[in-house]
Amino acid sequence: MSKRVNLSGAAVSQHIQILRETGFIKSKYLGEIEAFRGYVFTTQGEIDFYNLQRVL
Repeated sequence: MSKRVNLSGAAVSQHIQILRETGFIKSKYLGEIEAFRGYVFTTQGEIDFYNLQRVL
């Protein structure tokens, strides 16, 4: 992910941590193996993202 957004791994990790702490996203295991974890919007995160898009 860090290469795609042109940020260091540490910076990406910090951003993800902030998004999780504020309830914007939550972690979710993808597939049957717990090692594959992804992130999805929470319900409130989806609403906030939609409203942010309208403002921008």
